Amino acid sequence: MSLFDTVQGEVEILYGASDKLAKAANPADVLDAVSDYARQQKANAGVLMFIESDASGHPTLQEVAAEWVNGGIEIGVGTRTSVVDHLKWLMVYEAPLFIEDVESDDRLHQGSRERMLRYAIHAAIIMPLWVNGRYIGMLNFSWPHSMTFSERDRRIYIALQQQASSVMDALRHTDQNRRRAARAEQLLKINTALSRATVETEILEAVAQYASRHDAYRLILDYVDSDGNALHGSAYTTIWQDGSAKKFEKDVHKPLPMDKFGIESLWQAHPDRVVFIENIETDTRLEQHYREAFMAASKTRSFIILPLHSSGRYHGVMTVSWAKPRNFTDEERHIYNALLQTLPAFVATRRAYLAGEEARYEAEFLYRASQAINAATTYAEIVDAVSRLELNSLDVVLATWEHYDLSRASYAEILAVSPRSWWKVGTIIPVARLPQVMDTSNKDFLAVEDLNALSEFDPVSAATLDSYHARSFAMVPLRLRDRYAAVLYFQSAEPRRYSERERRLMIGIGDLVMAAFERIRLQAETEAARRQAEMIAQANASLSQARDEQEILAAVAPLVEQYDATLSVLAYTDETRRLEIVALRSRDGSSPIPLEFLPITKFSLDDYPVLDLAYIYPDEALFVEDSVHDPRTSSDSMRTFIESVNWRATILIPLKSAEQWQGILVFVWNEPRPFSEELRSLIRSLGPTAASVVTSRRAFLAEKAARQEIEKRARELAALEERTRLARELHDSVSQALYGIGLGARTARTLLERDPSRLSEPLDYVLSLAEAGLTEMRALIFELRPESLEQEGLITVLTKQAASLQARHGIKVTTDFCSEPVLPIDVKEALYRIAREALHNTAKHSKASEVTLSLSERSNGYALEVADNGQGFDPNRGFPGHLGLKSMRERTDSLNGNIQIRSEPGQGTRILVTIPTPPPPEEAS
Repeated sequence: MSLFDTVQGEVEILYGASDKLAKAANPADVLDAVSDYARQQKANAGVLMFIESDASGHPTLQEVAAEWVNGGIEIGVGTRTSVVDHLKWLMVYEAPLFIEDVESDDRLHQGSRERMLRYAIHAAIIMPLWVNGRYIGMLNFSWPHSMTFSERDRRIYIALQQQASSVMDALRHTDQNRRRAARAEQLLKINTALSRATVETEILEAVAQYASRHDAYRLILDYVDSDGNALHGSAYTTIWQDGSAKKFEKDVHKPLPMDKFGIESLWQAHPDRVVFIENIETDTRLEQHYREAFMAASKTRSFIILPLHSSGRYHGVMTVSWAKPRNFTDEERHIYNALLQTLPAFVATRRAYLAGEEARYEAEFLYRASQAINAATTYAEIVDAVSRLELNSLDVVLATWEHYDLSRASYAEILAVSPRSWWKVGTIIPVARLPQVMDTSNKDFLAVEDLNALSEFDPVSAATLDSYHARSFAMVPLRLRDRYAAVLYFQSAEPRRYSERERRLMIGIGDLVMAAFERIRLQAETEAARRQAEMIAQANASLSQARDEQEILAAVAPLVEQYDATLSVLAYTDETRRLEIVALRSRDGSSPIPLEFLPITKFSLDDYPVLDLAYIYPDEALFVEDSVHDPRTSSDSMRTFIESVNWRATILIPLKSAEQWQGILVFVWNEPRPFSEELRSLIRSLGPTAASVVTSRRAFLAEKAARQEIEKRARELAALEERTRLARELHDSVSQALYGIGLGARTARTLLERDPSRLSEPLDYVLSLAEAGLTEMRALIFELRPESLEQEGLITVLTKQAASLQARHGIKVTTDFCSEPVLPIDVKEALYRIAREALHNTAKHSKASEVTLSLSERSNGYALEVADNGQGFDPNRGFPGHLGLKSMRERTDSLNGNIQIRSEPGQGTRILVTIPTPPPPEEAS
């Protein structure tokens, strides 16, 4: 063939390619335009690739833009792979690289050679596409056998490379514009969906419509607390999986907290960046043990993290996950980076709405809690009310400290527990077993989310709590003024995170419980005092009838045996400090020694050295909670005795009369135990009575003397009962005065430090209240008790009350009463107390000269009216002189009635109470 023919043939080939390139509209057309010559040479594959580079011009990704195969192995259009190190050697070549034999060409990197052979390529032409010094793509032809390329081949392929480069650059710009438009359109779709989203699932669906097209298999939206920690698996976690979004269910979706694998550190430090993890197995931003743990726990190999941060705070974090390693395209990176500019605002808006809803929920929650807790009349009802609240089935425990003050306590006592709790009511826990609680007593709230993972928690406290299966817990101190009086304790047997909302609600519940606790505590103390008075009265009655020492012991021992005492002993003593045991009693009431052998021969204190403590500390009852460790029982003789008889806890009550020893009462426990304040109070009350009885028993053996002693004790019992009843009556009469005295005293104490010159006003106030209280107390002695309502009727006692007021204070009282009303006794008593309180206020505060008291019957009930011509007051103000208004309102409310208080300064006061007629008993039932 002549040179002319050769040149003409090359021109025709290149012209044909040029003509096709001029018409090329896409990469496939470009590849087809430059492939005719290679096909003529029996090439079995042609590939055209785009190359993406970083800002410094280094290639990072290659994407198959077009491909044809003829017996070769297909790569796949759209396949994107990283430009790994063994391919970067191609950048040094701008001219086509002719590889006639892949196996022997030493220019090839070994990695490239292995890759070609995997695709059955034995000869190839690699044509880098350069434009203006930029590496934009690659054109490759391959053969399944070795080839020899002529000079003519080289000229043609070089020319084809030059023609394809400019066309590919133009197509690349067109493709980039198209991609930008597609990205903008895609972002518009996502943001439009986000703008319409009203719940978390819709927010997740808006992003999932894009992510799912790129084979993402799971999206999770987690909200973040104020510390920037993701609330994985919380009530606000949403998951998209299997084509739909739904609320996260822990048992179904199995949360994988990012903080467990160190992943949170990737996004918390850079809230303005999207985190792309293309292959967690090789990503060195995470430590190897975290990567291995994460891969073992999940199906995820690549993922994207979008930290949702705006206005200086985190709102949430969204993760998009793939099951396989993935090279993220420019488009994906662009889309997710663009979403980082808009998505946080949508989530922040949603969270702001939820915050408002949460505030309303918390207010309603605490309102419901207050209703249930305020209705509680026992500690158990308090815990039951708290247990029924929505706190994720936590065990609830209410405990108190000895003396209701942790700073003085030696133990804690469990008052009430929720069902199935490991704690038991009545359990006594020495404070020594809870040193960590002492160290944190100044905190308002203590939460431990995983006791096993908290190395700084002291081992003694941890062992105590672990014995009750406390893996995680929260403690809310219940403070009474400046005292840490009790604790509301929430517990879980499993590790758990306490959300900010839970912490707020627990603290709020604690405030409610504290008020109820104090109310019930006061009631309980009153009831305990009543029970104690009854028990002591019963013991006194039994003592008064005792015919011998065993019966004396039997009268008092049951009071202590209810606290599990194992042995009770009564011993007499004489001037020489010799003792004789005159009565013994076991917990079952029997005597461990036959009665005929009592009294036992007198013995020395050397035989029972523990009893010598009564002589060492003779002025009060002695409590030894643990005789092995008590320094008062440290002598060798005492320790030997304790070990021989197993007296591990002991109460000694010295029985003395007129400083003369009569005997000792001894109560014994075989195990160490703390003694509650209730028991201590009982013992202190019991001692004088028992001493008196023993003194009587020893001094007056004759039947006449015994009867006189019995009568004396009966009179004392009657006096005690009368004092108890009178104390209840005095409580309602002087409580306001005492409160005012306390308030005035505190004011005076404050002024003493700040402005002593102003002391006279609060001191005068205190004196006036004290004089008024004294007047009331004297008057009460002569007033008719409410109990007489049943005998004399309401009209009679109101008449006497009016006469009493007029006699004591010189106020003219005009009465106008209907006939005796047909009302239940409790209604009459309430009306009487309202009238008495109103008259009391008139006498004390109004400076009135006249007052009218009336009770009238109406068609649907009764009306009680008290009106005076005094100086009046502003009913809307609260001040000590009118604290009784609250009690009048409460009594009126209890009768389903209505109270009207009309008064103005200088205009007198009128109080009108109307009540409906109560239904007959059968209707009321």
